[in-house]
Amino acid sequence: MKFISFVVDVNFLHYYQAQLLLHSLALNTKFSKENIIVQCIDGVHQEFIDYLKKEGFKYHYISPFLDKKYCNKLQQLEYFISNDLDVESVILMDADMYVLDNAIYELDSEYIIGKVVDAPNPPLDMIKGIFHKASMVLPNLVDSDWQIPNNQTIKGNFNGGFYYIPAKHIKNFNSYWQKWATWLFERPYLFTDPKYIMHIDQLSFAMALQDSAIPCNLLKTNYNFPLHSKHKSNYLDDKTLVHIVHYHRQLDDFGFIDTSKISINTVKEFIEKVNLQISQLEESLFYMLYKKSLLPSIQSFIIPSIKDKFIRLFNEHSSIKVYIHAGTPKTATTTFQFACIENSKYLIEKNILYPTNYTQNGVPKHQWLVQLMLNGDIEGLYQKFVDIFNEAVDSECVNIVLSTEGIYNHWWDFPDNSKEVWSILSRYIETKLIITFRDPVSFLYSFYQQNLKNPRVSIAKCYGQNWSLEEMLQDKWFVKHLDYLSFINEVENIFGKDAIVLLKYDKGILKKLFNIVDIDLENIKLKSSHNKGLSTIAIELLKTLNRFNIKAHDKQLIIQQMMDCDEVLKQYQIPKEELSEKIMQIFALQKKVFDKYKDLQFDNLFI
Repeated sequence: MKFISFVVDVNFLHYYQAQLLLHSLALNTKFSKENIIVQCIDGVHQEFIDYLKKEGFKYHYISPFLDKKYCNKLQQLEYFISNDLDVESVILMDADMYVLDNAIYELDSEYIIGKVVDAPNPPLDMIKGIFHKASMVLPNLVDSDWQIPNNQTIKGNFNGGFYYIPAKHIKNFNSYWQKWATWLFERPYLFTDPKYIMHIDQLSFAMALQDSAIPCNLLKTNYNFPLHSKHKSNYLDDKTLVHIVHYHRQLDDFGFIDTSKISINTVKEFIEKVNLQISQLEESLFYMLYKKSLLPSIQSFIIPSIKDKFIRLFNEHSSIKVYIHAGTPKTATTTFQFACIENSKYLIEKNILYPTNYTQNGVPKHQWLVQLMLNGDIEGLYQKFVDIFNEAVDSECVNIVLSTEGIYNHWWDFPDNSKEVWSILSRYIETKLIITFRDPVSFLYSFYQQNLKNPRVSIAKCYGQNWSLEEMLQDKWFVKHLDYLSFINEVENIFGKDAIVLLKYDKGILKKLFNIVDIDLENIKLKSSHNKGLSTIAIELLKTLNRFNIKAHDKQLIIQQMMDCDEVLKQYQIPKEELSEKIMQIFALQKKVFDKYKDLQFDNLFI
């Protein structure tokens, strides 16, 4: 029987990558689940083991070996030696690979097979020195895979993502491989540049091949195609399909394989098929855990003396409660802000301060928060908080409401020291961060319109452009705003989970927002809604307008005139630009997370 084996470390990224690999093997190859051996490092989380059991995959525990990271893969062959199995061959893979057809099952050779390394790592001179110290004849030289200068390496220096080993060589080769890996591990000085020590597993594989005299052959890049570089390949057979991609860490925010570094159209088509299959995953737990693992560790970035000032200030006003309304954009934020400012006297009567002296001209939102945070102006933030707390005391208010959708809009642009201010605030003062989400397709259309309306700025290239929606979706800053899960994870990490209030956008959103501060919407005087959406004709006119770099003030005046004319234009609607299935697909995994894990407090957010 033909077997596949790969290692899973105690690592949330590994769990998700393993799920993707197992999904591809089960979907696209003839390997039975009993012949796919998942070699789990001691300590792998029970949730992952439960998943393997539920899906019917074989698993086996192994102990960490030598460097306890890259060398762990050397523990795998022992399983096939120790157990009474009918083995024809074993393929050792890395978890960060995806298989799209059955070509891997059809491999049949008496030789050990691997794909030569992408680039000459370790460098050839270093390899020559190591082989000399080992009193070993240097194997024949070959070109590494990438078409780059000085790319020669030795035959047998295979990329560790894919090794094909026939049954008759398993036991013999395993002893040589472990022997030379141990020899290298005990002599780190042989790696004259320490960064190449990580290749002990790979180089010891080549040394084992040479010492054992077991024959080997080169594998075409089609079976181990790397996605982390645009270099052309020496060993790609472009007359046939790519069978397996080695994507390394090339995953996007939505759990799919990133195509931005792929220059070959046929490979891009391959990845589109891969991502369609990924969107069909039923279990989203490991994607969710992987997303949480990306959170930065909490550190202190503020000068201690300034931090102490914040702590004293917040301690002094610890009886005050702060509500931060952070958007998202296009969820009635402007209407809420006007309602607060126009009813500010009534709110003060109810012990709620909506600061009026620190709002942006035109729209009564606290945009100063965004500007100070973008600039990392911690002293400026401190002074604003002093002023606001003094205003609250003078007004005899014990609740403060701050509102700007710019907090969500620029969250990923803020430096760490600015975000730390929120962490300090929520530690010493009862704080609620209120965030409203609408279904992402609806948000996408509305956010697209808002980006067309905005004046051009350096921090967001997509502002004020004449791009179509599909073109806008190529901009990473724009697409990041569809990644609801990243935002939720990070603010929970900074503010604390209990401080986060998540709301679903619908026609009753204003009532929900005012209910949070114990205000009945019936007692709030509302004028007409603000910042209405544009007709499709107005959008086309706006895209034409954006061909010219019009000053922000002038553009605001023009858009106001356009909004006034839009009631007439709406009767001449043209079809709205439709989203392709490929774009709709990006929401698939986040939808499953929101639907299944009720701690996110959403029901049917994605429609």
